[in-house]
Amino acid sequence: MSVDFLSLTERGINAPSFETIEHMAKRLKVPVMALFDFGTHERDRIQRRK
Repeated sequence: MSVDFLSLTERGINAPSFETIEHMAKRLKVPVMALFDFGTHERDRIQRRK
């Protein structure tokens, strides 16, 4: 999965398949639903990797 693909997905230009969404959740070690929860409480727990 490329950086360009992720960028397009984040901006709503690209629509990933269900398989890709599952892959993203596994790599991020979060439940799939966490990718769809846009509440502020979830964003506070997300940390960037260095």
